[in-house]
Amino acid sequence: RIIQEPASIGARLLALLIDGSLFGLYYYFIMLCEQNQIFNNWNDLTHFMMFVYIWFYPLVAEVTCSGQTLGKRLMHIRVVDLEGGGPKILSFILRWFMLPFDLFLFVASFSVFFTKRQQRLGDLIAGTWVVRTKTYASEKFSLADYTPGEDYKPVYPKAVNLTPRQATIIAEVLRNINNKEVRDTALGAKH
Repeated sequence: RIIQEPASIGARLLALLIDGSLFGLYYYFIMLCEQNQIFNNWNDLTHFMMFVYIWFYPLVAEVTCSGQTLGKRLMHIRVVDLEGGGPKILSFILRWFMLPFDLFLFVASFSVFFTKRQQRLGDLIAGTWVVRTKTYASEKFSLADYTPGEDYKPVYPKAVNLTPRQATIIAEVLRNINNKEVRDTALGAKH
């Protein structure tokens, strides 16, 4: 089982700001085109279609891009179901449907702070959460930098045959195991 970390509130806010900035740039470009009469026959329908595009962007992007908008991709976060897999389309729709309540009523501000997985109301209803996608392999740590003391005696002498990368992966997995019984079994403790 892979243990996932909830995305930080800062990363989620920055992703939202990036997506919002894209909307702003898109709208600004359209308004410039309209003012300079680059496109003829602009009307209310065109403005409505532009609004629809902006409003449905989060839903379409998350469904088609593995739970990520451009902002989420840049911030290395994504939407997953509670088991860590890809959510069903209905879950994305529920999240999207609740977005106005989360944003405009500031419900997200409260629920993110008081839930274990830092879920906004839309996530709670949809059975989803936002996690970090950055892998441990991309982080800079290694057991190769560790030098044991002179009196150190290995518990498992065959462990010297592991490469530093293998030892680092094993150490990271053991560090992240939440279940004490599994950890004790993995470490060879007697019950």
